[in-house]
Amino acid sequence: MAMDERGRERAVSAVPDSNDTVAVVAVLVASVAMVAALVAVGFAIRAVDESSKKQTTLAAGSSPVVGTATAAAVTPLAVTERNFAIAPAQTSVPAGLVDLAVTDRGPSAHEMLIFQTDLPADKLPLGPDGRVDEGGDGVLKVFDSGDNIDVGTTKTFHIALAAGHYVLVCNLPGHYLAGMHTSFTVTGTPEVGSVVPAAS
Repeated sequence: MAMDERGRERAVSAVPDSNDTVAVVAVLVASVAMVAALVAVGFAIRAVDESSKKQTTLAAGSSPVVGTATAAAVTPLAVTERNFAIAPAQTSVPAGLVDLAVTDRGPSAHEMLIFQTDLPADKLPLGPDGRVDEGGDGVLKVFDSGDNIDVGTTKTFHIALAAGHYVLVCNLPGHYLAGMHTSFTVTGTPEVGSVVPAAS
């Protein structure tokens, strides 16, 4: 009798338990769900990447228009700086992307700042040091060349400008008061106004 009972126990243990079957099914379902989740993440990353490429293309070569993105020409604007004057090649450009090429004719290094303002070029707010107060009332700084432009060199900056009145300034100590400022106008619609670095 003992042998029969042992034989039955072996036969019963050889038959899979229903709990084991449920566990195997659960593992399979979880595995399928994980694969589906990984595929979904892959599609999401691809969509973000495609979106980034479109935004980069927009920043590099087009101008936003309300509701759409259309290709726009980039307007070149050459500006010459010298002690103590700033001379743009033209006094008006259309709103949108501008390749600002600044040449320093010396005899000293200069910088280039652009302020959007309704004030006359020689009436910008000044700090106690005689330089333009870059955060002063009535002016909005939209561009700063950062480092000085060395004598005899040209630096090009890729910027986007909204329609409005602007003043070009060299804001090194004493330069604005010595006459290094000039007005220019951007015509068209005011949707754009961000600054992006120039492509090398």
